[in-house]
Amino acid sequence: MASVITRFAEACHVPSSPQEPGGGGLLDTDGFPPRWFCGSWSSVHGWVHIVADFVTFGAYVMIPFGLVWFLRSRPDLPFKRLFWLFGAFIVLCGLTHLLEAVIFWWPAYRLLGLVKVLTAIVSIVTVGALLPAIPKAIRLPSPSQLREALAEREAAEAKVKEQVEELQRTNIELDRFAYAASHDLKSPLRAIGALASFVVEDMEGSVSPAAAGHLAQLQDRTKRLQSMLSDLLDYARASKLAHGVEEFETGELVREAASLLASDQQFRVEVADDLPTIRGQRTPMRQVFHNLLANAMSHSDRPDGCVRISWAEVPDDPGMLEFLVADNGPGVPIDERAGAFEMFRRGAKGGDGGTGIGLALVRKLVEHAGGTVAFIGPEGRGATVRLTWPRSADPVAAPEPELAATS
Repeated sequence: MASVITRFAEACHVPSSPQEPGGGGLLDTDGFPPRWFCGSWSSVHGWVHIVADFVTFGAYVMIPFGLVWFLRSRPDLPFKRLFWLFGAFIVLCGLTHLLEAVIFWWPAYRLLGLVKVLTAIVSIVTVGALLPAIPKAIRLPSPSQLREALAEREAAEAKVKEQVEELQRTNIELDRFAYAASHDLKSPLRAIGALASFVVEDMEGSVSPAAAGHLAQLQDRTKRLQSMLSDLLDYARASKLAHGVEEFETGELVREAASLLASDQQFRVEVADDLPTIRGQRTPMRQVFHNLLANAMSHSDRPDGCVRISWAEVPDDPGMLEFLVADNGPGVPIDERAGAFEMFRRGAKGGDGGTGIGLALVRKLVEHAGGTVAFIGPEGRGATVRLTWPRSADPVAAPEPELAATS
């Protein structure tokens, strides 16, 4: 065995026994001959190793570039740390092959040993990161599962779109019906009212008190039904008609809405002096305040009835304004507040026999403008309506429903 070691050492021109360590650095080649002189290498045999190592090194260098390109193109990918570890591992493997080829001329075995140690460390860390990531990677959806999920999502979106379109068609038909019904019923109602007036005039002084009461009740019910149809028409047309956008003072608008109300009572409307100027559609906002004031007036149960209008900024939304309409009437019970803005809902505390559409129209106009409306405050006397309205808005009006042909 000793003779074999001696002959191998002579062929490599190195000592047959280990030498004492010297002070050489990583790039020191003392004691190590180039690989060409270690053994009996033929040109073919040697160049096969050299070319293979150089080609492997080139390929190993290109792979990390591809990984970096891939990661930069897909920043949403999971397991980024694992990609970087693979890149470092492949680069070190490439350096190992490069040094294996260079050693044929430059015996940098110390440097090669360091690179191999680094490769071993990085490979162990990579394995440690790879094993826990495998179950997570297995749970990732496959391309076929993604395609199936996408198809299901598209089918669900198509179904939702179809349902929305059907709902829009239904709403349009309901609007057309309400519009046509309220519009076309006005003429016969006016005729009934006129006939009742003619009967009263023709039979003046000769009709019995009971008949006169019945005729008066007929005229009152006819007027109330006409008022209900007018309100229903306004509700059907709310948010359908386009109005000009302008800047206006809300204080002036509220006073204008109050001036349109007629009352036998000494009902006061107090408007804050500093109501803001806003940009938007004047007519819908005037209708909102007109209906709120009319509602407060109709439910007032005292001769000194009063309603106050004030405003404030909305703290968490600088684009919205808050208006408070507070009266000193009988108030609205808490259990009735949620339904007070629904169609044909009248409070249990009475009123002047309104149509039950006024507050529903208020909610529709306010929500179309992008605001909210609700009763606030504790239960008891006095009701306070809080509504929010955009400081500046350009709402888009939907097309007005077409009237069906009538005879």
